[in-house]
Amino acid sequence: MQSQLPLYPEQASNFAPHVDALMLFISAVCFFFAVAITVAIVFFFFKYHRKEANAVGVPIHGDSRLEAAWMIVPLILAMAMFGWARSYTWIIAIRRRIRSTFMSSPSSGCGKRSSPTA
Repeated sequence: MQSQLPLYPEQASNFAPHVDALMLFISAVCFFFAVAITVAIVFFFFKYHRKEANAVGVPIHGDSRLEAAWMIVPLILAMAMFGWARSYTWIIAIRRRIRSTFMSSPSSGCGKRSSPTA
């Protein structure tokens, strides 16, 4: 029985749970970072607001480890998502190739309708 507001449509194949799991993972990662970034923006907005109207901030020199981390972590997440999705496209392509080869084979007799002979 489907709910009134389903997250995913009714599954039409045995492959659908795998695709649903991939979409849930991607959605969870996006939701996590959206919440984390929003909380960080609000937190730092209040922590570092100006106390006086003419206050000037101190110049900060970056840490290359932090900059490398926020480039490498998203790269790893993106490659994990890509690899997971790519594994499914290989499976789908192999199934299609097998099905088309099997259905078009003249010796298999599949895919052809035989007319009754008198």
